[in-house]
Amino acid sequence: MRRADGTVIFSRLFTPSKGEVLPIAGGSEQATQLTFSELIPVQESAAVIVVLTDNTEIGRLALGGDSPAVSIQLPASFSGLQALDWSVTDSDSQTFTSWLDYSADGGKTWTNLATSLDDARVSVDFGSLPGTATGAFRVMVSDGVNSGTGISQNFTVGKKLPEATIVAPTKTSFRFGELVWLQSAAWDVDDGTLAGASVRWTSSIDGLLGSGDSLPVYALAVGTHKITMTATDSDGNVASDSVQVTILGGDLHEGERTWADNDCSATLDAGDVLALLRKVSGLDEPPSSCDRLGEPVRVNGTVRKWGDSDCSGTLTPGDAIVDLRALAGLLSILPQGCPMPGVTAVIVPP
Repeated sequence: MRRADGTVIFSRLFTPSKGEVLPIAGGSEQATQLTFSELIPVQESAAVIVVLTDNTEIGRLALGGDSPAVSIQLPASFSGLQALDWSVTDSDSQTFTSWLDYSADGGKTWTNLATSLDDARVSVDFGSLPGTATGAFRVMVSDGVNSGTGISQNFTVGKKLPEATIVAPTKTSFRFGELVWLQSAAWDVDDGTLAGASVRWTSSIDGLLGSGDSLPVYALAVGTHKITMTATDSDGNVASDSVQVTILGGDLHEGERTWADNDCSATLDAGDVLALLRKVSGLDEPPSSCDRLGEPVRVNGTVRKWGDSDCSGTLTPGDAIVDLRALAGLLSILPQGCPMPGVTAVIVPP
């Protein structure tokens, strides 16, 4: 960047980007068109920008001229997907680059919506913009040397409803006293993430459980609960989601059960093996074991210990081996009358 007398007042080294490959007429050779884009700090006394390679001038851009004037044409509707147009007036330039911003507070703060636009039109999804009665657009335009800004009149964008879902628990059955960790994902376009007092949890049995996007609960009553999460935004709009959770009593419940389902997931899986190994290793303390591993139950007419998959009479790592072989489809022979892990067994108190 130089003054009118040729004095250099700013310089920067840069490497052009490789552009498109262009064929040369009359031959098989090809020429590569190089492109570049550089932001240069304003210098009040600058008169010309000169581009050099190996100290040889290959181009220059005289500074001066008029700044572009920008006028924004608002759409007729401010909902859904709408086209936003603007016009640019500049006596000495025909090509422009534009940036679009949105304000939900009458121009106090701005959020960028689009950058480096070559056209004077862009589609705006008003459904994704925060609602307000003092919305505004700002378009900044550059002709490569000078820039101009246009700000629209204020307009109204409708408020949005929140969205909310329960992300935990994913497990549906727990032992009484076992931790039930409630977690939500709630979002509002106008307010952002909803948490704290904005999120409330209730139970169809126990009533209000508490507030927050993450809530540990230890004392749900025995029975089947409908757990409901309600998220409320600053405008009083609500969104809710529900899950069903069953809390089992302190004793093994009667009825049909999956034998060796040590974590009460209703299926035989690796979690059952892990629960058993923790119990055998002394790492598991009631009531975290779903069905009180090692307690006696009557299975198909015979009293056995829950978790005793090899029917040896005690809980050992051998039971985990039986469960793993059953999971892998390798188990074929067990002691007579010993239930196969994964089959349905009718359980009654001893």
